[in-house]
This record gives sequence, C-alpha cells and structure tokens, in this order.
Amino acid sequence: RECYDIFTSMGLKTTKFVVSGGGATNRLWRQIIADVFEMKVYTSQNPEEAAIGAAMLAGIGAGIFESFEDASLKCTKLSADIVYPNRENEVIYKKTFENYRELYKSTKHLNTGPG
Repeated sequence: RECYDIFTSMGLKTTKFVVSGGGATNRLWRQIIADVFEMKVYTSQNPEEAAIGAAMLAGIGAGIFESFEDASLKCTKLSADIVYPNRENEVIYKKTFENYRELYKSTKHLNTGPG
C-alpha cells in the first residue's frame, strides 16, 4: 500500500488492479487486494503476464503498437470474475495501515546502520 501511495502522490493513478500468477488464483488474496486498495480487482486470463509484457514492449519498440496503452488494450484479456472491495474490511485495513506507519516511524532507527 505504501508503494501505491507513492505512485499516486506522483500523479500516477489507476481505477482497477489486474493480477496474475500464483497468488491471483486465490480468491481470498484477491479480496484482500481489493479491500486494501479500495478498488476492483480483475484477473488476467493469461497466467504468463511477464512474457506478455515483454512482448508488448518489444512490439512498441518495433512499431507494432502505438503505445503501451494500445498494446495493453490489444493483448490483455481479463476474466469475468471481478472482486469488489468490501467496505467493512477497508476500514480495518486502513486502521491497520495507520498502525503500521506509526510503528515504522517509532522503530525506523533500528533499521538503519551506524552513521
């Protein structure tokens, strides 16, 4: 969640999450992601998204696709199984994240080396 907050502070925003691979096969993990990020979670139909991403980048470089958005629209196929955020869980995760940030601040000195 912290990395996501950094991206949004830089003006990079998204309206949905697309997940793939091992963890994406577990509905509980997809629900946690939906709740933590407070947005819908889609599952890619292709379990090999890393290879697709590499091919998309090559296609952009070769001029096959006009942009990453173009490549994404043409190459990404999503499952109809969408996981929606559970508002009750969002409150719990939000509070837990606040607790994490406070704990991190108070123990940060333990994670830095001398000097």
